[in-house]
Amino acid sequence: MKQIACIAALCACLVSPAFAQQTVHEHQSPPGVEAAKARAAAPPEAIVLFDGSSLGAWQTAEGKSAPWTLHERDMVIKPGTGSIQTRQAFGPMHLHIEFCIPPSPEEVSGQARGNSGVYLAGLYEIQILDAFDAAPASNLAGGIYGIQAPLVNAARRAGEWQTYDIDFAPPRFDHRGNKTAEAMTTVIFNGVVIHERVAIPGPTGGGLSSTEAATGPIMLQDHGDAIRFRNIWVVEKAHALSKDTPPLFRPIFNGQTLDGWVQRGGRADYRVEDGAIVGETRPNQPNTFLCTEREYADFELDLEFKIDDALNSGVQIRSHSRPDYRDGAVHGYQVEIDPSNRAYTCGIYEEQGRGWLDNLDDNVAARTAYRNGQWNRMRVVAHGHHIRTWINGVPAADLIDDNAASGFIGLQVHGVGDRADPLQVRWRHIMLRELNTP
Repeated sequence: MKQIACIAALCACLVSPAFAQQTVHEHQSPPGVEAAKARAAAPPEAIVLFDGSSLGAWQTAEGKSAPWTLHERDMVIKPGTGSIQTRQAFGPMHLHIEFCIPPSPEEVSGQARGNSGVYLAGLYEIQILDAFDAAPASNLAGGIYGIQAPLVNAARRAGEWQTYDIDFAPPRFDHRGNKTAEAMTTVIFNGVVIHERVAIPGPTGGGLSSTEAATGPIMLQDHGDAIRFRNIWVVEKAHALSKDTPPLFRPIFNGQTLDGWVQRGGRADYRVEDGAIVGETRPNQPNTFLCTEREYADFELDLEFKIDDALNSGVQIRSHSRPDYRDGAVHGYQVEIDPSNRAYTCGIYEEQGRGWLDNLDDNVAARTAYRNGQWNRMRVVAHGHHIRTWINGVPAADLIDDNAASGFIGLQVHGVGDRADPLQVRWRHIMLRELNTP
């Protein structure tokens, strides 16, 4: 079933209640409106830069009052009046900011579709743009402009409220003024990690200066579009983000052994080669699964895979094997790996259950993002009843479903009948970030 978002000029999102098997593709608005409905509360230690009541924390580059407008507790760019910046300068910080891009006419394309940017220290731009469903790029939504594309495109459609949560450390300098460490950032876009501990070698252009410094203001760019902002706050950090900062993801495969995993179903072969799990078919075996010993509820999963063109596979999430269900058959959500011309990779199938929940039939961008014979990257976010997937950074499945809230993760080797010559699928860099459910 499809839920089409009717978007009014004031960026209100009207979304029907969730129900099983609701899927969303490139022509629809995603059902993930949790962040759109409520303004995230600032922590007690936060410096509130905009709470809907005043633009007093902001000014022009010349130190004059910010010329943008207030409308229904939103700060709205007044096109042509110029960018604005905070009166206060910041060093290491966590920045939270919410924004809403107005829909553009269909004939408007590229950088003209709702363009703006968040400039960290007034120098390093995290791009704002209407780029829903596009392949990630450094000049599109979430890009560190001109320097680094996001790992995945986590943008919602224009008209939906969106959120950046940004950890930032400015460059560091010695007593002679020589730079000893580059600026660095981690960015979570609509709850999805798109940059983690990315070094920024220098200003991205269009900022306040070409000279780097240890502190600087936050700047919001006027690029000619009436983008709305709300709920902006900063928490200053005592310790700067660095390459030694603990990673957000942790490995659930150690790259050397299959410790922590258990085989279920058939007798396909699993082994470790060159830091990857290799699954290899055996004739006359049913579907086989290498499963995590522990279960996961809400998480963000990131991995790479490579598969022979003649094989089919998938990654089970929130899955189970119980004696009272089909004699212990592995069942649950499967994120598909499909190198065939059907091209359903990163669609969602329910193994030993309802079958296809989101087959990507109407998502051309995702179905053309898979690269045959090469390593591909899969991202999965399961949060509450909302499951999203990406293939090589391109949004794929988007499912609302209440069938399972937790379960193990499993790597499938599909049965091949009596075919004797073996086929292989490989997985590597299997990383997971557990999420806290509100």
